[in-house]
Amino acid sequence: MNERLLVIGSGMATARLLEDLVAGEYPGTITVVGEEPEASYNRILLSPLLCGEKAPEELPLLARDWYEANRIRLRTGARVVAIDLSAGLARLAGAEVIGFDRLVFATGSRPYLPDIPGVDARGVMGFRTLGDARVLDEVLAPGDPVVVIGGGLLGLEAAHGDEVAPGGAEGAVQHGRLGGGDVLGHGVLAESRAQRA
Repeated sequence: MNERLLVIGSGMATARLLEDLVAGEYPGTITVVGEEPEASYNRILLSPLLCGEKAPEELPLLARDWYEANRIRLRTGARVVAIDLSAGLARLAGAEVIGFDRLVFATGSRPYLPDIPGVDARGVMGFRTLGDARVLDEVLAPGDPVVVIGGGLLGLEAAHGDEVAPGGAEGAVQHGRLGGGDVLGHGVLAESRAQRA
């Protein structure tokens, strides 16, 4: 029986792993389960997508037909909710079960939203996925003020993307520790909400 490899996560690391496995003629079967509806894409290009420098079709790292051509089973829009290591079983939301002999977690990270007043307000969101970029594209109007909390790669790219987008949103970046009593953090969010009202 062929070895069954299950990869949980369908991001950039998974795309590279799959390319290496295919190049090395991995003899087993491969199943990839990703929570997002899209297959692997280049997250670094999300901000250029926002500002119109890239088109959505430029983001995928591996086309869906690449998976088929290499006999890789791709399950997008699916989430693993339980793993039984001793039995080699992963259960997906909706009760589907996938068997495995080897398991790779390549789930990436999630944006951290600080515990400060206003973080749950309308218009405050994380920025990590193609879905997030679509939402921002839909809700931002030209000239809207934008506050980016976090100075990581995607945060700085998002601020830049909003500033150079057609019509140019006004961007501001807040980087550093924000806490529940942080006046600047609360003020930044309150000011952003007030300007949107």
